[in-house]
Amino acid sequence: DEEALTASILCRLQQIQRAIPSTPLVLHGTHPVSDELFRKAIECGMSKVNVNRTVRDKYTEFVAENAGEMELTTLKVQAVEVYTESVERVMKLFGSAGKA
Repeated sequence: DEEALTASILCRLQQIQRAIPSTPLVLHGTHPVSDELFRKAIECGMSKVNVNRTVRDKYTEFVAENAGEMELTTLKVQAVEVYTESVERVMKLFGSAGKA
């Protein structure tokens, strides 16, 4: 079942992190991944998470829904705000907010 597979993968991540603790673990292909699974992967030693689509989806949806409905400059400003909120959300989720 899916839960057993996820638990097995997370256990394997912990084993890899313990075997090579000075090597950063990187997570790719993160769409769709739940917030809970992101947290667990980080707890298991994941040190870098690539989230392009995870943070881009709401931006893309906003632009698609509002293109032609708003003045272009307004659309751009508001779309960047939507993107910024998505990035801030995952930074908080991953525990990286304020650590630049």
